This record gives sequence, C-alpha cells and structure tokens, in this order.
Amino acid sequence: MGALPRLKKKIDLKYRKGSMDEGRNCKHCKSFISDYQVIGIGGVELGIEPRCKIFGTNSSRRYRVRPDHTCDAQVRDDAKCWWLKKGASNV
Repeated sequence: MGALPRLKKKIDLKYRKGSMDEGRNCKHCKSFISDYQVIGIGGVELGIEPRCKIFGTNSSRRYRVRPDHTCDAQVRDDAKCWWLKKGASNV
C-alpha cells in the first residue's frame, strides 16, 4: 500500500502550500467547501473534510484540500475575509 498519485488537476493548477497573506489561501476562495460530508462505500459516512469545487468533491482522499494551501485558480471571496468586513465597518 503506497501513496496515491496526485490528482492531475492539482498538478496542473500548482496546488501548493499557501502564502503568509491569508487572503491568498484556499479557505478564502470562492470554490472552497469547508464542511463536506464524505460518503464511503455502502453509504457509510466517513466524516467531514474540506473540498474544492474545482478539484472535485469525490470521496477519495486525493480530493482533500487544506485551508492553508493555495492554487493558481484561487479567487478570493471577500465575504469570507473577516478583516475586510472589519475594515468596512470602521469607515
């Protein structure tokens, strides 16, 4: 039992460790799903894991994404950025 090969979409979009700039990480992307219910064989619930709409939402762990990573397709969702909301209320 070796490691699974990387997902081709992750290679093509250069999925990698994130930036120190929080706004460039997966957890602030429009495609990020933080609480996705993973269903295994026979309908067994395997738990809740983060997924990406671009990479896919299949049950394999190859589709798992980390909130502190990023890729070239990342598009920031300003609604998920608490510091932008806080800054707007100070105006």
